[in-house]
Amino acid sequence: MSRSSSLPERLRYLQPFRKKFASRQSEELDESTGITPLLVLLRKRIAGYSAEDAEKLLEEDKAALRNWLSAPEQINDCLHFAAGVFLIASPAELVKQIREESDKKKEPLPWVEMDLSAGIKPRRFEKAADGGMFVKWRGLLFSISIVSEAAFVQGNRPAAMCDPVQFGEVTGTKYVEIGENRFGRPDKNVIYVLAVPGGHVEVSISFVGKTSAKWDEAKWKEYAQLDQSKWDETLVESFFHTLRVVMKQPVND
Repeated sequence: MSRSSSLPERLRYLQPFRKKFASRQSEELDESTGITPLLVLLRKRIAGYSAEDAEKLLEEDKAALRNWLSAPEQINDCLHFAAGVFLIASPAELVKQIREESDKKKEPLPWVEMDLSAGIKPRRFEKAADGGMFVKWRGLLFSISIVSEAAFVQGNRPAAMCDPVQFGEVTGTKYVEIGENRFGRPDKNVIYVLAVPGGHVEVSISFVGKTSAKWDEAKWKEYAQLDQSKWDETLVESFFHTLRVVMKQPVND
């Protein structure tokens, strides 16, 4: 893209797409990589317009983009992907899809909350419409995701291998899986399916330890010999009585 020319003024809203995929050919992009960031830009482009005016605006953008991409210096520009989207979907279809997705994003999002100790910083994925959380703490890795009531009732593990648990108002089952890690040493994963105030969640805990890229071979060999099935999940269980699911308005892009 280094030799391609600047976008005309009416198409400059697409520059973030070019910057994001500057090193990619348009044929390397697909629905899983290119469509979402493109629709975000198109949604911002038509914000405040009526459906009729938005369709007209995108129709004119489509023509301007096709004209700009016809220049030889734009032969490898990643915006050929955007032009392909315009060919597959009409402006009317794009406006409808964008409006429908915007309406869905306005709906409250089920959101896991848990009172953690000071200094524990969970990762959240709100923009991906995921109200769960992901935490690394004291050598443990645990994730909490929201599940449906049907998934909670049915479960996916033999009942004989699950133990009933209760943490205050929070109740459910606990499943302990013992296996081997990549070093052939004992390993343990613990999974809970819990009914919490406001909904149902699945919690998965595993041991990751505290490793360092600066370790020498001897240190890695020492780490490989650890029995990684002896860690204590009650460290995390001590927070479970505070688990709850609330409805939260998602953030904007």
